[in-house]
Amino acid sequence: MADLTNAKIANTYKDLLQVNAQTSNAGLDGTVRTIQDGGGTASPIAMSTAQLNVTGQLALAGTVLTATADQLNSLAAGAFTALTAGDDTVKITVGGVSVSTATTSATVVVNPTLSLTEVDAATGSFNTKVSTTDFVAGTGSFTTKVSGVAAEFSGAVSAANVYASTNIFVGGTAIPSAAAITSINAAHTSTNNALVAASAALAASIGTANTRITSVSDFAVALSSTLATSIGTANTRITSVSDFAVALSSTLATSIGTANTRITSVSDFAVALSATLAASIGTRLPLAGGTLTGILSATDVYVSALAVGTNSLLGKDIHIEKAAVADIQALTDGTNISVDFNVGQNFTVTLAGNRTLDNPTNCVAGQVGSIFITQDGTGSRTLAYGSSWDFAGGTAPVLSTDAAAVDRLDYIVQTSTDVQALVTKAYS
Repeated sequence: MADLTNAKIANTYKDLLQVNAQTSNAGLDGTVRTIQDGGGTASPIAMSTAQLNVTGQLALAGTVLTATADQLNSLAAGAFTALTAGDDTVKITVGGVSVSTATTSATVVVNPTLSLTEVDAATGSFNTKVSTTDFVAGTGSFTTKVSGVAAEFSGAVSAANVYASTNIFVGGTAIPSAAAITSINAAHTSTNNALVAASAALAASIGTANTRITSVSDFAVALSSTLATSIGTANTRITSVSDFAVALSSTLATSIGTANTRITSVSDFAVALSATLAASIGTRLPLAGGTLTGILSATDVYVSALAVGTNSLLGKDIHIEKAAVADIQALTDGTNISVDFNVGQNFTVTLAGNRTLDNPTNCVAGQVGSIFITQDGTGSRTLAYGSSWDFAGGTAPVLSTDAAAVDRLDYIVQTSTDVQALVTKAYS
């Protein structure tokens, strides 16, 4: 307060504090009243002879206290004396003496939650949420749900019920769910019922089998008796067969005599046949030569040399007087076109797309022929060739591109894998 010595009241009355009372100059009593300055401006402090009340902020050493009255009361009710200004350590009072560690049982009530770095306890229980970095306890119990991201127990865990939203693992392997166990129990019950039914069926079947075995035994006795009778009859029949053999021998002797007579007759027939064959052979070609006046038909004809329409070979294996024809065989059009040189010498094909002429099969050195290659109504079809086709300069020819254009590939087989060819194009 400023020094009021020799000051006038009119100039200093606002520097004075007064108790806001309805009765002037009443002072402090048992009623809490607001403290004002000399001008009547109220402060956040209200006082009585027994109580100090602060309605605004309360600061200690310039730091505003944010704890509520209820929170401070909770600390007081739990025997906490104060929070140090330096490290905010909670002090516990046991028996009226402030201690850093409580070694006797005590109740700590903090509203709404308590967050601690480490809690060590021999026994104890938590009735509300506990949030901590490490939790170590020799024994303890939880009366409400315990939840967290993960938990690990190195010792035995005892619980009335264990709940898991997905799976519970033992030794790294998930144990079956309740639904799976129910399904297994149902399958076990069904299997057990099936075994009971099968056992009953087997008992009935075995009883029937025993009856059948007895029946088979009786049948075997009857069969043995029947066989004995049958064997006796067979012996009688064997004797009869022996008598038949004697009679047959006599009959065969008579028959052989008759056969000799017939053989003489066959000899006479052979003489007559020989004369007939001699007459027939006279109309056939002799081995050394002869002339055929008709058509010769045969599957295979092998000759050392052949002259057709003339009687001179001119030193060749084949001499044809007039002409020879090799039919033109149609090839099947497709992405890959096959050629069998046993089918013919001359071939034809119409391309309906870009194609490949595959390596010919049954290639024999010396075979010659032609393949007529026609473009379809679209034209511009290309033709690639298998590796056996060999063209001059090693370059395959490009076909004519006009629609319906006709090119001709002429070939001669050099080896089984080398067919030399050339293409002439654009025949009208």
